[in-house]
Amino acid sequence: MALLYYFLHGDNAIFLQVIKELPFETLAETILFCYVVMMMIQIPIIIQLFRLSPNEMMQPSRSSILCTNKKKKGKEKYIFKDKVRFKFVKIAKHYIMQDKCLHLLMVLGNGVGICIIIIGFVFIKLNYPNEIGNQNNAYCFRLYEYYHKSQNIEETEKLYTKNLGFSKDVKLHSLYSNLETVQVKRECLSEKYMEYLFQSGNLSLHDRMNNTKEIEISSVVMGYDEKELEELSKLTKKKDYNNLKNNEAIVLKNTYSSSGIGNLFQNTFRSGDTIKIPTRNVELKVTYITEQLSLFPYRTNRDLILIVNEETFKSIYHEEIPMYVYIKDKIDMKNTQNKRAYEKLDSMRNVVISEPCQEYIQKQNNKQIDKIVIYFIAMITILIAGVLMFSSFFVRLHIKVAEYAMMKAIGIKDSQLKRVICYECGIIFLEIEILAVVISYFLTKHFYVTKYTIEGTYLYQYPLGIALLANGIVFVMFLLIVYLLCKKVQKIVIAKELGAI
Repeated sequence: MALLYYFLHGDNAIFLQVIKELPFETLAETILFCYVVMMMIQIPIIIQLFRLSPNEMMQPSRSSILCTNKKKKGKEKYIFKDKVRFKFVKIAKHYIMQDKCLHLLMVLGNGVGICIIIIGFVFIKLNYPNEIGNQNNAYCFRLYEYYHKSQNIEETEKLYTKNLGFSKDVKLHSLYSNLETVQVKRECLSEKYMEYLFQSGNLSLHDRMNNTKEIEISSVVMGYDEKELEELSKLTKKKDYNNLKNNEAIVLKNTYSSSGIGNLFQNTFRSGDTIKIPTRNVELKVTYITEQLSLFPYRTNRDLILIVNEETFKSIYHEEIPMYVYIKDKIDMKNTQNKRAYEKLDSMRNVVISEPCQEYIQKQNNKQIDKIVIYFIAMITILIAGVLMFSSFFVRLHIKVAEYAMMKAIGIKDSQLKRVICYECGIIFLEIEILAVVISYFLTKHFYVTKYTIEGTYLYQYPLGIALLANGIVFVMFLLIVYLLCKKVQKIVIAKELGAI
């Protein structure tokens, strides 16, 4: 259990504690006691086996079972019951072990094929996530890195008041944003979110263990101007957001992650709750709870999202212009004014221009290409392993056709021979499953933790859906092989094969 906890959570503390406090003497005594009990149970069976004479052992009726001399109510009391299914499983295992090299290649080939699909898709998900952000905007203008005169901030302020130089028909979407540590009531956060904050080091041990009324957490304070509050009202179909007053806040119901990967946590804020910003000596009153945003923050990781109006943001942080300005539609470069404005912004040292929509499309295209490559490589691997498996069974069937004919001649039915083949494929498929799941679990977890070093162990989830898809592909291939082999067994002619001996 300690090892399981370590693999799932990556925490050494409980592992070392369990090892340190493990009662080794009691464990040794328990194991010894179990062995004594097992020996006592086996003694009567061993005695009965020794009492059997060689003559009894060699009788045809006793060839597959062992029984005692004593009879109870006219019926023999068997030590080992005759289980037909067990016999066919033993035959299947015997055939598998006859050709260990091909068996190993089949298991490795199919196992590697499944792992390629699982690991490849996890890699794509980590590098090209289906993030929910500002990718629906054509342009993004970052006006400064930090609010200071060295950034030519006064010149940028004047330019912003003139719509960045664009014509009036170009609508700007302004995003004021700042990372902040805030104080919130303990009951406003879910217990799962508290555990995540503690795991990622964003919550102190004192706040986690003690029943403090208020705790400090990371958040993103965003300022929406009147235009953006109107956009949010249209998006959520709630007109109340237009009436957001000073020192009032809108809280996003779920935490937000710009990576688009992993679990999000639901907050339990209610209208009337307060949020304090200790460093600014400001207290905000929660007025509304929203489940959507018109503009998303930039590079945040499961933080609390607060929205205040433009005036409140400026009074708190004394920033007169937003850091990010978005334009949803492509600018009409035929317009001379717009063309000059864009060229001027592009030439400014402190302004960085990007195209979120175009970047997102490019990522999606790369994602599709990578998917095709992964499927292609995995399918080739699985196909090669499938051909090896089919050829192995087919050659074995060809070599042992006389043996199968003799088995049919002594009364073994086609359905029973087919059962042996099904058991063989079933055993191989089970081995492939175990190999693929174990390898893919550790590798996908390693990839996840490497990318998200701090919280990876807590938020990692095995990609069950992808694993089921990969295993389903291999299972269909197995069904096809079993069908072809069963048809081949059914076509064996006893007289023809035995006559050739």
